Amino acid sequence: MTIDVVVARHNEDISWAKGILPDRRLVVYTKNVDLPNVGREASTYLNHIVKNRDKLADWTFFCQANPVYHCRNFVEIVNGFPDTELQCVLFNAGGPSFYVDKPVRNLEINPPGDDLKNDCRGLWSGLFKGNMPEDILFAPCSIFGISRNRLLSRSVNFYWQAVLLSCSRPRGPWEFERLWSYLWRDKDTPFVRC
Repeated sequence: MTIDVVVARHNEDISWAKGILPDRRLVVYTKNVDLPNVGREASTYLNHIVKNRDKLADWTFFCQANPVYHCRNFVEIVNGFPDTELQCVLFNAGGPSFYVDKPVRNLEINPPGDDLKNDCRGLWSGLFKGNMPEDILFAPCSIFGISRNRLLSRSVNFYWQAVLLSCSRPRGPWEFERLWSYLWRDKDTPFVRC
């Protein structure tokens, strides 16, 4: 089984990545070097999917530049995968499976700050036809693993539309954080726009 670890980085220290086993491929995208500095990790992940569509690993782990801040045992999860797959807080067979300390409900009372108060309906309507679920259970911080088969279940056009939305919507990256799992759940999104 091939495993990639895709890191969305700006200028953060990624020395934690030295702990990743050599048989896992580490792919680091540095903003303003490899990609424009827009869209935060959402555009990084989506660009990776589009540009590597024909050579995706069997499983890809996507993370921000400091995943251990949000998931203390991230390196151990990646190194032990697939045996560690069920250490996630939100599980979907074939992924995405999310790895953070705990999941959050979009409509629950939010801590101070506007980060959790995003209205994702605009992003939803840019990707899907039909109504967005009333409440969303999501894992903050966009740290997840997903299979190649699941990634290939969406078209290149769908991903390009997602890239555009991640870069053009002022709160796009935070909206994607809430909707990542819905990108690959057909039963919840029966009509894809692209």
